[in-house]
Amino acid sequence: MTAETREQFIQCPYCGSHYHAVVDLSGGDQVYIEDCEVCCRPIEFQLHLDAEGHFAELVLRRDDD
Repeated sequence: MTAETREQFIQCPYCGSHYHAVVDLSGGDQVYIEDCEVCCRPIEFQLHLDAEGHFAELVLRRDDD
C-alpha cells in the first residue's frame, strides 16, 4: 500500500459482510462502483478528501438507492 491508498474496513450495504477495501486517494473526491467481495453486488463508493488531500469520509451506498 502506498501513501496514496488507504485500507478501509467496510460493511456491504446489501449482505452486511465486513471486509477490507483499498481506496485510492490520488484522484481526489470520487464516486465509483466496486462489487462486494462476498455477494458480488455493486456498491457505490463516495470518497471525500479534506482540503489538504487527506482521507475525510467514505460513504457506501447500494447501487439501487
